[in-house]
Amino acid sequence: FNFDIDYFELVPPPVMSKIQQQKLRVLFYYHEGDNPHHIKRRLDVTDAVYAAEYQFQVVMGQSYWLVWNPRLGKNLLVHNGPGDWSTGIPKDYEYIMQVRYMGDHTWQEVTP
Repeated sequence: FNFDIDYFELVPPPVMSKIQQQKLRVLFYYHEGDNPHHIKRRLDVTDAVYAAEYQFQVVMGQSYWLVWNPRLGKNLLVHNGPGDWSTGIPKDYEYIMQVRYMGDHTWQEVTP
């Protein structure tokens, strides 16, 4: 949905007349990607990742893991997922979610 467009201005006059006479009803639909709950979730995920600490350069399109480290009292962004450790998950890591760095500089949760 684009708020810069007057969609009613695009409606032909005979159709607009029927709308005004309440003989025709107009419904606006939006794409699932425009769902405000999905947008809020993506912004929340982005905020969480930008607040996390990490010591590497992130690459667009790559997936990473957001973990909570209670000993440090902060979130960390790490490369390794829960199944990627040869000696087991570090004892201080609590995995929160897998995330992907998107081309618009936001972060999206990766769902299995």
